[in-house]
Amino acid sequence: MKIDTIAQLVARLQHSSIDSVDLQTPHTSLKLRWAPKSGTPSPPKIDDPSDAIPPTIDSIIIKAARMGQFLDAHPLHPTTQTHQTSLVDQRVQAGQILGYLQADTVLVAIRAPVDGVLHQTLVSHHDVVGYGQPLYVLNPDSLY
Repeated sequence: MKIDTIAQLVARLQHSSIDSVDLQTPHTSLKLRWAPKSGTPSPPKIDDPSDAIPPTIDSIIIKAARMGQFLDAHPLHPTTQTHQTSLVDQRVQAGQILGYLQADTVLVAIRAPVDGVLHQTLVSHHDVVGYGQPLYVLNPDSLY
């Protein structure tokens, strides 16, 4: 792994709530751990998404399937915003693309798992997110 790659990774992650990273490749193992600078308050940790989200009991929390940078539009089609804010309180269909996660050159679509109404978006465009981090709250059609 090149030092420039590590520097870019650290630069992207130092402003996020992620405090550690473990990377494994066939030839490299890298572990990064850091603490907030003294005098700087650390961001609040959300262990249970329901602490920060007031959806209904049957809401679905759509989580990141991998670590990466959240994008609300495809990088080759930035004018077709996948509408992070414009989709809130709108009906979405199962399989509809809600956003993207980008890690290096890999781009993965985030899709609605079921038909429903998108209740809340929990991240912003270009936020670095960790595996399992809540991204959206979806109220499935079975609630309506």
